[in-house]
Amino acid sequence: MESCASTTLAASGPGPARSTYVLVGAPNVGKSVVFHRLTGTYANVSNYPGTTVEVARAPLRFEAGATLLDTPGVLAFPSRSGDERAAMRALLVERPRALVQVADASTCGAAWRSR
Repeated sequence: MESCASTTLAASGPGPARSTYVLVGAPNVGKSVVFHRLTGTYANVSNYPGTTVEVARAPLRFEAGATLLDTPGVLAFPSRSGDERAAMRALLVERPRALVQVADASTCGAAWRSR
């Protein structure tokens, strides 16, 4: 397996970028694990937030010519930190074809259970 490397984001032409998909979500929900499974590219993962601090890019295993971006976790827009700004740049500059929201299902029900 190759090592995960971040790349400088390049502006695409008008309209959505051809076959570019972006993983988005809160910190520490598993975006980098999904990235690894879909690309085969190693991404550092840990059980604490802040491991992914730059956008990583790799070709998708299952769609020729498609690219997947792994973004740092985002809690709010406007961004408050450098890693959140990197995720925001990926969304605004890359103009992806689709966003894939990754969430931790073990914590999603907590808000509903408290009602």
